[in-house]
Amino acid sequence: MKIKWFVLIMALALPSLAFGLERVAVGHLIGKPVSLVRDGKIKDLRDKETDLIEGDRIETGPEGKLKLVFETGDVVYLGPDSTLEVSAPPKAKLSLNPLIQLKLTGKLRALVAKRSDTTFRVRTVRAVVGVKGTDFVVEDVVEQTKVSTLKGLVSLGSLKNQQEIDVPAGKSSTVDVMGAIMPLSEIAGDVLQGVEISGKKLSVEEAAGQKVTF
Repeated sequence: MKIKWFVLIMALALPSLAFGLERVAVGHLIGKPVSLVRDGKIKDLRDKETDLIEGDRIETGPEGKLKLVFETGDVVYLGPDSTLEVSAPPKAKLSLNPLIQLKLTGKLRALVAKRSDTTFRVRTVRAVVGVKGTDFVVEDVVEQTKVSTLKGLVSLGSLKNQQEIDVPAGKSSTVDVMGAIMPLSEIAGDVLQGVEISGKKLSVEEAAGQKVTF
């Protein structure tokens, strides 16, 4: 009898052991190709939904798009030709003032709930983006990291010179290749290209936060 119970317990535990960690987010496939890199192994995502764990890296191709829904309820849209490394808490650890940290190359849009118990950050090779509750877009290319805030307030910091600027709704700012932070500017009309929620392109007025509703 004891042996049967042991076998049953091990059978239930094996899926968790195989993945090593608990689920931290669910990836919803929007456009292909999208690849998942886990433990050095690359897998093309074909299912509509895929469980993601701590340390997973997502890579999207020219038409690839992925929606990530975290256990905290925060949502990220990863655009084409982008790479995202995930560091986030599983559901069981949400009460421990968790940190969600995403390492980005390319473009994403994030919708983050406003709360005091979770820290949400996006890091690139030259900048760190911190937020408590907002809707924003981060674009990281070879020469710069650009942040555009659609709703709320985002802090943009340079990793090279420790400068920091707050980016309010309707504004953008950039960290250039030398680490300098550029002055605030109006959001460009194509800011949501590749990371649209509904697939509908917004006008300049909408992208600037004057008509945006969610």
